[in-house]
Amino acid sequence: SGPHSLLTRIGRHFPTPYGDRVFESWIVWREVKLSNGKTSYELAFVPLSEYSGTIFVEQSAADSKFFTKGEITGLITVTE
Repeated sequence: SGPHSLLTRIGRHFPTPYGDRVFESWIVWREVKLSNGKTSYELAFVPLSEYSGTIFVEQSAADSKFFTKGEITGLITVTE
């Protein structure tokens, strides 16, 4: 089976002086069979602005006066 993806919006409370943040992300993952017979999972995440598909949202939580937009990018590999 191919890669899978998920669009997320997560708000987090941070102490002063940082303030509350909202992270809108595009997360993709896939299962990889390694040559040694083990299974590995690759998980990557980028800001939602990198997503080129349709986003079914009326208003971004980042537009709210209560949140500052935060961004996160990363890659995680997990092997059994």
